[in-house]
Amino acid sequence: MSTPKAIDPEQKQNRQSAVSWAQQFAASVRDRDFERGQSLFDPDAQGFGTRCQEARSLAELLANQWQPTWLRTADFDYVPGSVQVHLSNDSSMSVVTALWQSCGVDQTELWGTQAPYPRSGRCTFVLKRANPDAWVCIHSHFSMAPDTQNPP
Repeated sequence: MSTPKAIDPEQKQNRQSAVSWAQQFAASVRDRDFERGQSLFDPDAQGFGTRCQEARSLAELLANQWQPTWLRTADFDYVPGSVQVHLSNDSSMSVVTALWQSCGVDQTELWGTQAPYPRSGRCTFVLKRANPDAWVCIHSHFSMAPDTQNPP
């Protein structure tokens, strides 16, 4: 039987702060708060998504992935227990992965007339230290689960 590895308190705090970052991003999606979402990303962030094959800047990510998606989304959150954090040895970078779930409609104008349908998928965030107390995302990848229909 091996002895359990001691948990480094600094590593634990860094993991918790990366999870907190992910929770802030989820709240931004739920609240459709684009400004708060942008504050969590580096201006040069790149991303992939179900809607936007490739965004080469935060502005492209906002225009081509977030705006057309968030406005059609409700109840966005991560599947409980699915958020995983992988830290670099020096804690200057982190990769956060999670499964997500939400409800959506086909077009923003259909809220109230179309019954929202369940959507699910997975996401990955690559975070770097903006300063010792904050993370910013430099790359994100959102995609719907394989058994989910692509949005119109």
